[in-house]
Amino acid sequence: MSLSPFSRQYLKQLLIAYVIVLAVNLMANGRAYLAGTGNWKTGIGFSLGIATLGWFSFTWLLNTLLQKFFDWRNHATRSFILFLLCAAIYGALLMLLYGQLVSWLFNVRINPKYLTSDITMSVLITVIMTLIVCVNYFIAQWKKGIAETASLQQAVLASRYETLKNQVNPHFLFNAFNTLTSLIQEDSNKAVEFVHQLARVFRYSLLYADKNTVDLESELQVTLSFLQVCEQRFINKLFYTVELPDHNRKAQIVTHSLLMLAENAIKHNEISTARPLHIRIYAEDQYLCVANTLQVKRAIDSSNGIGLANMQQRYRHITGQPVLVQETPQQFIVKIPLLIYETTDSGR
Repeated sequence: MSLSPFSRQYLKQLLIAYVIVLAVNLMANGRAYLAGTGNWKTGIGFSLGIATLGWFSFTWLLNTLLQKFFDWRNHATRSFILFLLCAAIYGALLMLLYGQLVSWLFNVRINPKYLTSDITMSVLITVIMTLIVCVNYFIAQWKKGIAETASLQQAVLASRYETLKNQVNPHFLFNAFNTLTSLIQEDSNKAVEFVHQLARVFRYSLLYADKNTVDLESELQVTLSFLQVCEQRFINKLFYTVELPDHNRKAQIVTHSLLMLAENAIKHNEISTARPLHIRIYAEDQYLCVANTLQVKRAIDSSNGIGLANMQQRYRHITGQPVLVQETPQQFIVKIPLLIYETTDSGR
């Protein structure tokens, strides 16, 4: 019967614990065993017994303290020192408990001198085991961090590609140029403003392509420019409102997330005189919300579907917070976390 990777790792660590216990026991009592003044069977059996008892309880201690009660991400050094101290205290208490158990079961009185020696040995073994486990834990977290960084870089590249692709999409450019042609004939001032808004969208995509986060106000302004460009195409068919307090506008969001949500709303929904599209941008608790009337097109432009999923992945890697998606018969709502930083460095 084959063992799972977790079981193999668990047995491997238990065998390492046995080796450490035997090594420490032989270093402490080897001469007595050779001289015949110490019972090696009792000594080694006692050591392996406490190692087995200690390992199962120590594993629970590790999974409880290591994962839940210590802030390894923000205070790694302090957590490491406190964890070693807890492990040492645990080793001493375990030996005292084991000594009392042996004394009660076999009705013998343990020599305080030997008990002190055994407690010291138990503390030493526990600390060594803790160091090994912590090193393994840090290595595993380091490997996980490398994998997450690589995944995040891939997600950023995919997001950058998707955003630029949407904005240089032949359909988007064709519609934009058609709108521009009509505006030139009807109102040259509006045509100039249209070009300015269109240029702002492209410029933003280039300037912030390598940024993880950006202040909400900056992305909001370029999103409004994008909506104004689309509004010229869908006159009296596209409506949008913004309800954002000033303090929310200073927060950070993942770059291109708001712009992408606006693009998706227009791309995936029917927009007509009979069924105008309404987009609402607002704040709720610590989330930026984008809601649009749900009137999905029967046939939409080709899309690989990575837009929303990619944004969810980027938020998960950058912030550890989820992107919330809600759908009702009337509305489609996406809620993205507002990131509150002490500074407004958008290059985080």
